Amino acid sequence: MHGVVGAIVMALLAFAPHLAAQSDPRVLAAIQLAQDGRADSARGQLAALERTLAPGDSAWPELLYGQAIVAGTADDARQRLQRVVVEHPLAPVADDAALRLAQLEYASLDHAAALRHLERFRGDHATSPLVPQAATWAARTLL
Repeated sequence: MHGVVGAIVMALLAFAPHLAAQSDPRVLAAIQLAQDGRADSARGQLAALERTLAPGDSAWPELLYGQAIVAGTADDARQRLQRVVVEHPLAPVADDAALRLAQLEYASLDHAAALRHLERFRGDHATSPLVPQAATWAARTLL
């Protein structure tokens, strides 16, 4: 069962349509590599980028988000998304990370956690263009 959930989670994250908040070309290039089937190379590029950035760098939240998108496991993705949401709540990718975190919990069949993340999304990102998607996921989770 874990393999099926992991595949669903990775599909949700790897082919996420909303990457408009991503602007760092290095992160975008790595995500493209993963979408082209070269996830190991993508993770390697982002690991190399992580070694060159200071945690206070403005690209840090995008790096974390990119690492979540190309993560090899649901736990790795969850950890990176959580870090964006908690450590960088005002970053341009924070709303996307919060929504992806809820989707990941939904795919992992933890609907209570998904609802908590969606409630937090509603409070923290009330003006986000992702509000309609978050509302759809909240409704789906409540069914």
